[in-house]
Amino acid sequence: MDKIKITIVDDHLLFSQSLSYLIGTFDEFSVVGNFNNGKEFINSFPTEDPHIILLDVNMPIMDGIETMKWIKPIIRSLK
Repeated sequence: MDKIKITIVDDHLLFSQSLSYLIGTFDEFSVVGNFNNGKEFINSFPTEDPHIILLDVNMPIMDGIETMKWIKPIIRSLK
């Protein structure tokens, strides 16, 4: 069975590293990307093509709401 690919977008380094570690303890999941803000994420999108994107709402440069507005039309076009 293929692993569920997860990308984390959060500006709190300790939180995102801890979450990545925790997710990595489960065989079914794999963290394929870890970004500090939405701008970093969209600049690399969709190199890893994650199944799940965990977005922090409050981030510098580009927050989670702006990032989701950018991603949403792309996700809809893939259906």
